[in-house]
Amino acid sequence: MPHLTRPLRVLCVDDDAVARELMQGACRAAGADVRCAGDGAAALREARAFRPDLVLLDVVMPVLDGLSACRMLRGDPELCGVAIHVVSSRTTPADRDAALRVGASGFLAKPFSVAALVALVGRIALAGA
Repeated sequence: MPHLTRPLRVLCVDDDAVARELMQGACRAAGADVRCAGDGAAALREARAFRPDLVLLDVVMPVLDGLSACRMLRGDPELCGVAIHVVSSRTTPADRDAALRVGASGFLAKPFSVAALVALVGRIALAGA
């Protein structure tokens, strides 16, 4: 399996500052280079500048919700290959299906385990993003 020769770049997107800090800390513990955004529109701007390997994306946010942001990332020719994992407290099968329909690579339920997030970041880094 290929692996990255540089730290994995992760964009953590959540309108809740505590959730962002938890995601950021877990990603840094896994050795990732991390940036954050507080809404979907800011996430799109940051993704275009930062070129992340992984986006951790909340669903319910102001300005632009996570599902719309995911759809837009998938539609961007330069960002369409990024791994996008939805991180949400909306965890019904319909919510998970909606995330996958717009192009999410995976789904992590809130409240999430920091260990599970560290493991996810590690797996994606080993896979070469």
